[in-house]
Amino acid sequence: MTRTEKVARLVSLVRTIQTESEGASDALRTPVGAPLEDIADLSATRQALEKTFRDPAPELDDDEVAGLEAIVLTRGRPVAFIRDSRYDPLPAPWAHLNADPVRQRLQPLLNSVGRVELPNSSIPYGGTAFVVGPDLLMTNRHVAALFTVGLGTRGLLYNAGNAAIDFRREVGSAATTHVEVSKVVMMHPYWDMALLRVRGLPAAHPALKLSIRPPDELVGRDVIAVGYPALDSRNDIELQNRIFQSTYEVKRLQPGKFRGRESIRSFETRVNAATHDSSTLGGNSGSAVLDPSTGEAVALHFAGAYLKANYAVPTYELARDPRVVAAGLNFSDVVPATNEFDAAWARAGGE
Repeated sequence: MTRTEKVARLVSLVRTIQTESEGASDALRTPVGAPLEDIADLSATRQALEKTFRDPAPELDDDEVAGLEAIVLTRGRPVAFIRDSRYDPLPAPWAHLNADPVRQRLQPLLNSVGRVELPNSSIPYGGTAFVVGPDLLMTNRHVAALFTVGLGTRGLLYNAGNAAIDFRREVGSAATTHVEVSKVVMMHPYWDMALLRVRGLPAAHPALKLSIRPPDELVGRDVIAVGYPALDSRNDIELQNRIFQSTYEVKRLQPGKFRGRESIRSFETRVNAATHDSSTLGGNSGSAVLDPSTGEAVALHFAGAYLKANYAVPTYELARDPRVVAAGLNFSDVVPATNEFDAAWARAGGE
């Protein structure tokens, strides 16, 4: 990404946040909390904000760009630790998610999101997964490919014991809640989605309800990604440390907004993915993207482009695939089936 592209994306994000809610501009201007106190030049940050709010095409120096980047992501798209299945208080403009009715809706769902462990691998973990049916979890196909060979539902090669789910892995706690993956049920040939079977899933980890609302109806709504972000050496480590408080690979809640669809290549296919703009990192692959107003999962996170968009599989699209429905997922209702994915299934063996 060039400097010009980076500035353009930052300015666009600031202006988007400015219009999202009353008081959002003031929240960006008011650096409260430990992460923001680490910003070297707060005056440059404030100056960058004022230029961005005022000028159609602001000219920013390097200090202003750095400050803008830090404050936009730490305030506008913050991340919160999850401790004992409760998320830490969020700053404005996300303080409305701290209200008791919202917490009562969301916090019981956090137990249903776990980390994909790879006990026989040199990689500590593969990503995130969440419960979607009886003894059934959903993750990304590219995560499941770390321990599975094959495509579709037939003849998938998986050695039991090569993957497990840990529903804890929270900051400041050594507690674990492991369940072993006994079978890989599906490697979807079109979407970056896989289904994993476990044995004896405790009742404390219920299936999330999967939305059937078309993505176009959700644009502009609050969402939260829940997953296990990992440090990404390809991007600015100092900035990541500021946003994530130098703590990675533990369960986080990451608020953002649901955005429009975008075309992106996913394996062999260009897909019409949903997008959102939560602050995510690599370990978020497989994260649940939840609508805090309903508690339903609206998408499965699978990729991101820095300061541009995060990409996700809409649960609505999965509900349109009869093969996915037949696997026993907890969809909120039924939608008409589509044949849009039939060619991909045919390439996977005619299933």
